[in-house]
Amino acid sequence: MVKDTVNRNEWKEPVYLDLGCGPWKREGFIGIDIRNFWEGNKIKNYEVKADIFYDLNKGIPFPNNSVEQINMGHFLEHVANPYNMLDECIRVLIQKGVIDIVVPLNEIFSPDHITSFYSGWFDRNIFLEGAYFKNRLKIINKEIYLENLEKEHRAIWVMKLRLGVVK
Repeated sequence: MVKDTVNRNEWKEPVYLDLGCGPWKREGFIGIDIRNFWEGNKIKNYEVKADIFYDLNKGIPFPNNSVEQINMGHFLEHVANPYNMLDECIRVLIQKGVIDIVVPLNEIFSPDHITSFYSGWFDRNIFLEGAYFKNRLKIINKEIYLENLEKEHRAIWVMKLRLGVVK
């Protein structure tokens, strides 16, 4: 059942969120996506697997310290302010919660991509003195690889990260 609001008591513990899941929601995760993106999208033959339709630019509709893991596969590049989105992830994640992220590198290949990332974006914002996320996030794993886009007949460089929350 697709919902527009969240009643925290409806979800079993632990909570795993798949933000911007579209048709690719991870098994065992609660999928959240924005309705009007998929209603107006020209991509055909995709069934959105979201459990909740919500504009994530307004935040994550879950209470503080209530989520164990967040997946953002090809989602963060669609967000107007990735700093705010990561702040929201830190807010809802429990201590030692994790965020899995996949973003395209140095490329805006779709009109709905708002932010472009480079290979050092997360390093710069986590490790450097005065970094925005210093002492709040840590990089657990980072990979860079070519991802094949079969429908577009090309490949793009992507970065896959696992971030840990430090509280």
